[in-house]
Amino acid sequence: MSQEKKQPQADKQLSDSLKNLSVRQRTEAAAVAREKRKWKLYGLIAAIIAVLIAALLFWDAGFIQKRAAALTVGGRSYSVADVDYYYNVQYNNIAAYGSYYGLDVNQSLKEQEAYEGTTWYDYLRDAARNSLQNVSMLAQEAEKEGYTISEDGQKNIDSALEDLATAAKENNVSKSYYLRRMFGRFMSESRYEKLINEYYYAFDYQTHKTDSFEVTEQEMEDYYDENKDTMDSFDYVCYLVNAKAETTTDEDGNDVEPTEEEQQAAIDEAKANARKIQDALKEGDMDAVSALVEEYDTDDYSNTSASSFSNFTFGSWLTDAKRKANDTSVIENTSGTGDNATVEGYYVVQFNSRSRNEYKAANIRNILFRADEDEEDVESEETTYKWDEAKAEIEKIQQTWQDNGGTEDAFAALTEEHSDDTASNYNGGQRNHVAMGSMDDAVNSWLYDEERQSGDYAILKDETNHGYQLVYFVSYDDLYYWQNTAKNALQSEAYSTWYEETEVNYEPTETWFYGQVG
Repeated sequence: MSQEKKQPQADKQLSDSLKNLSVRQRTEAAAVAREKRKWKLYGLIAAIIAVLIAALLFWDAGFIQKRAAALTVGGRSYSVADVDYYYNVQYNNIAAYGSYYGLDVNQSLKEQEAYEGTTWYDYLRDAARNSLQNVSMLAQEAEKEGYTISEDGQKNIDSALEDLATAAKENNVSKSYYLRRMFGRFMSESRYEKLINEYYYAFDYQTHKTDSFEVTEQEMEDYYDENKDTMDSFDYVCYLVNAKAETTTDEDGNDVEPTEEEQQAAIDEAKANARKIQDALKEGDMDAVSALVEEYDTDDYSNTSASSFSNFTFGSWLTDAKRKANDTSVIENTSGTGDNATVEGYYVVQFNSRSRNEYKAANIRNILFRADEDEEDVESEETTYKWDEAKAEIEKIQQTWQDNGGTEDAFAALTEEHSDDTASNYNGGQRNHVAMGSMDDAVNSWLYDEERQSGDYAILKDETNHGYQLVYFVSYDDLYYWQNTAKNALQSEAYSTWYEETEVNYEPTETWFYGQVG
């Protein structure tokens, strides 16, 4: 058989058609053929480019990002838009205080370290993933249990959606535009509402789950016995006499640090002065104590809460079970440890008593109206306030409340608009388990009056917050304050154990889309 390759039929026909043409005609025909082939190639390239452009437009419009799975938690998938939302929530929380964290919001987050070896981008990305995992796990567990969101939980959702509308209106933009600016360019109103619903549903279930763990009275007693030093209230007097030698100035005006001898002399003097205050305390001469405290310019640490004084050098002395009423001591205040320890001064401490808080805490709603500073006295060493104007305003609020029915719900409805108390104005002014002594003296005295009954209300001057409080009394707790403290701690421990055992089933699984976030 001949090894010669057969000529393709199309080429054979073309060859036959060219036999009777001149050389010039053959050249022109070949050129036309080449041009046709070239345009066919251009057409193919153009088609490919058109497809790519369409794909880019498709991508830029967010169709894929809004739908493609970026993260899967348990049996639930979340899109890039979802993860982007959580990323931006984390970013927005930090950006406003970026300088305090060493974050430059005008520079790439991928080029700045949050801490050694981790960029701000990675830090926020991981925080977003962890937050989403937490919410998703709780929401899915709630659904398995058939849990229905509480009335307060639904109010939180409604409030969040109202806040969105308010923020958009205040910035004179649409809600859609505001959401894209705040939470990423793929965020939409419907997706935001879905995320908000899931978040508050999860948060509500967390409270429900924590409260579901039963705690017996004996378990409360056992917890108290193990933690009484941080749970008890202490009545004591404590003053710090500082030991600091003064810095002097040489003839050229330069600062001269004190010598070791001068500093030791200051320490010895502080100790001697502390002993004088202690002697006055032992004698019960409070006038002498007051005079010495002022003369030595001491710092007053009397009746600091247990959670705080445990960090001071006098803490262990004060909590010693052997302490008796009127015991006194002078205790070094040091900084550093070991050979680097430095005496900063001396505490003078007198123990009076301790108790385990056997009272029932108050549950209230409150509206705080702060008084403006008096402009006429701005140069005065002591700031004065327009008390009369503040009282007139709080009386107007009270009248509005009474005109609206004077009910607890009517009171709650006014708090967000009128209250300056950021600790309670977001939830209808509700404050639960208000500890004795945690609010201004006038408020505290009114709350713990033996005749106090549910539904009582009053306007009270709040010197601490420079304003007036309109307080509505709801009830006292069923348990003693110390019991509630123990119960809450034990329930939190039980919840943490449950959470750790459950979260292993909700480890997030990422896709390559997740890397696009931020």
